[in-house]
Amino acid sequence: MKIVYIAGPYTGPTHGPESYVEISHNIINARGWAIKVMRLGNCVALTPHLNSAHMECDFNFPDFWYAADLELLKRCDAIFLIPGWERSKGSVKEKDFAITNNIPTFEDLKILEWWLLQR
Repeated sequence: MKIVYIAGPYTGPTHGPESYVEISHNIINARGWAIKVMRLGNCVALTPHLNSAHMECDFNFPDFWYAADLELLKRCDAIFLIPGWERSKGSVKEKDFAITNNIPTFEDLKILEWWLLQR
């Protein structure tokens, strides 16, 4: 079974608790995409949004989270960029990291599905 990293916007206008509503929306959105990815079969989605859900309220250290997410990505077989990823500072870093480290990068579910079937 492959591990597919889900990358997309987490923060709102800020990375702090004042953006709670926007962050909640982004967490729910990433969760929905994780489910779509896992329904393709032969994979499990690693969704950092769920791993750190609203920890900005108690542990607001954005640089820590950027580094932690890249550490998780190192252990994944692929990355899936959800719509809107290009507006996210973290997702741009994650995509660049994936490309630099030869981690397959996907934005389209059909292409990801084809790749999963080859494994």
